[in-house]
Amino acid sequence: ELTALHLQLMATDSDTPSSQLEFTLIAGPAGAFLNPNTGLFTWTPSEIQGPSTNTVTVSVTDNASIPLTDTKSFRLIVMEVNSAPEVKPIAAQRVDFGRTLKLAVQATDLDSPANGLHFGLAPGAPAGVMLDSTTGLLRWRPMLEDASQTNEITVMATDDGELPLSGTATFTVAVSDYAEIRVESTVVRAGETGSVALQMISSDNLTNVTVSLEFPINRLVDLNLIDLAPLMGSIQGTSTGAVISIAAPSGQLLRGTNQLGRLSFTAA
Repeated sequence: ELTALHLQLMATDSDTPSSQLEFTLIAGPAGAFLNPNTGLFTWTPSEIQGPSTNTVTVSVTDNASIPLTDTKSFRLIVMEVNSAPEVKPIAAQRVDFGRTLKLAVQATDLDSPANGLHFGLAPGAPAGVMLDSTTGLLRWRPMLEDASQTNEITVMATDDGELPLSGTATFTVAVSDYAEIRVESTVVRAGETGSVALQMISSDNLTNVTVSLEFPINRLVDLNLIDLAPLMGSIQGTSTGAVISIAAPSGQLLRGTNQLGRLSFTAA
């Protein structure tokens, strides 16, 4: 099936001089063609025509005043051929860190009758990607190390033919940048001084960061940044708390997990 057949039919005429001959396709499968002048038989079986056994009947007729004809029949056996599944192309994706990417991988089998399909991931997919082998549902929740990265994922659909074949589709997933300031917790009595650590987690190279810290300003006073070295920082009070700015020394960058320093205060 799906393969072109070219079969040259031969005929001779014993008259002298030889008569002109014309070929005719009397019976044969749909789509078959016989050139009446050259005797070239051509046919490309379709997917639904295999497997099958087909009887072809042809004739050749001379152009004498009383035309005479010879007829022959032969069989054409079409073998079943497994065609690879086709996976529907997947557009480039984007996902924010901390959220889950969900998409349905779709595939079709071109065989008739269609084979069953199961889905899988090609090597090289980022850690944590899950693809349901039956439904084709892909899920991925990126980790922090995936942020600011563009990842390539190749999905496969494999049929259950006698000689299984696979189709693939490759797409990219861009994970957004991520930065977070974490503030330590502590307990202090009224009138006492305390401090909490400031930690930054960033997926990209940063030179500086500014963060708005909200708290009841009648509860905390005398806010200061301490233990910053070698970082540089400033703090400015607002009506709802404070704005903290921290910068890396010239030529240095903040990336990954960094201890920024400590925020000291007095409990009013």
